[in-house]
Amino acid sequence: STDGGGNGKKTDVWCAVKICDDYIYDAAGSVYISVLPEIFCKGRYARFIKRVTVFCYFIENKVRRSNLIMNTKIVKFTKHILDVMFVSGIIVILTLPISLRYLAKFKIEVFMNQYIPMLIIFGISGILGVTIIYELRRMMKTVMEEECFVTANVTNLRHMARLSFGITILWIIKLFFNPTPAALVIIIVFFIAALFSQVLACVFNQAIAYKEENDFTI
Repeated sequence: STDGGGNGKKTDVWCAVKICDDYIYDAAGSVYISVLPEIFCKGRYARFIKRVTVFCYFIENKVRRSNLIMNTKIVKFTKHILDVMFVSGIIVILTLPISLRYLAKFKIEVFMNQYIPMLIIFGISGILGVTIIYELRRMMKTVMEEECFVTANVTNLRHMARLSFGITILWIIKLFFNPTPAALVIIIVFFIAALFSQVLACVFNQAIAYKEENDFTI
């Protein structure tokens, strides 16, 4: 084809590359690779366009595989981090009475005068925090199985929201007998985490509804 100014060859090149870009995602890319040069560029540029198309297809596949491998590594790394945090959290909770008494030996006033209240606050907060990590680990299993949009994840997110609200309330209570800037930070962080988990649960629930409707339609 020509563009009216004697640049027909350039137009052929542009058309072939453009259509290559449109159809490169199709599973039958090899069909387009073999057909494109014959349809859109039957002249001297046929071999060049075919090579460009093959190159685009090859690069796209490479990028896809690299992204898949990278995503898998990130998911596994995150899963390992959550496992370490879960085990470490259990150890910290079990050794909490000893840890607080050890800190009291260094004349830290709050741990000397308010040992029992601090033990209760830290202990319950620790249990709730470890439970949040447990829920995250359950969600990561669905990610690794490539089944994220399931009802179980909605339930997990709602549990995490309630647990985060629980930690927020505990640290608000702590403010009445030991107000500190760190306590305010913890309250804000877990309050935001609770809201985020609740909103995300609603999003997942809606996505599952759309998915089930789509599957039913198919």
